[in-house]
Amino acid sequence: MSERVLVMCATRNRPDRLRRMIASVQKTSTKADIAVYIDEDNVVGYDVDTIPAHVVVGPRIGQVSSLNVLCEKFGDNYEAMGAATDDCEFQTPGWDDWVLATTNSFYGRVGAIAPLCEVPDRMDFPWLTSRWVEVAGSFCPVPCEHFYWDVALEWVGEMTQIAFATKDEFHVSHEGVMPEPENPSDTPSDYQLRIIRSHTDARGALNWLALNRRDLALRLNQASMEG
Repeated sequence: MSERVLVMCATRNRPDRLRRMIASVQKTSTKADIAVYIDEDNVVGYDVDTIPAHVVVGPRIGQVSSLNVLCEKFGDNYEAMGAATDDCEFQTPGWDDWVLATTNSFYGRVGAIAPLCEVPDRMDFPWLTSRWVEVAGSFCPVPCEHFYWDVALEWVGEMTQIAFATKDEFHVSHEGVMPEPENPSDTPSDYQLRIIRSHTDARGALNWLALNRRDLALRLNQASMEG
């Protein structure tokens, strides 16, 4: 396996911000590659052939499923992989070296990594080691489309092995762009879908935490002891 890490991003309606995010990765790292998922109904404006990344254009399936597709398609040759958004920027030079060193520090190389975003000791952009993903079966097994899956993975990380970065180790800033409210229509707008998902994802994440987190934590801890 190569000494490299993979940044994964599902993007929609923000080609300019995506390019800014990619530029920030390129500026701050030497061992990171990028994979991008673009919804096939929203590809206009992205100029796909010029994006310096692995690119998948596919059906609109939501952020979590898009990240799982990217991880399954490209993740095999990476030591660790993590989520990004098109409205974030990577700020710390050498963050990729820290991710690799942290990966190697975990028992059995099984662990979760949380870059510093706006709140310390909070996993806003989940990173997972390749061994974790192998044991879990996917990058994110939590049945969510967009929200709260990061909280669920953080919870499992605290039951196993997790590293919270400082600003000097791995800092990601997040603009947090929100879709504008729109009047109701027969076809739900991006804003309306966001409201619906915030409810359904909360139910899905809590149900998964109640019924599935212990089994995953057990399997991850067993893998870490096996080495």
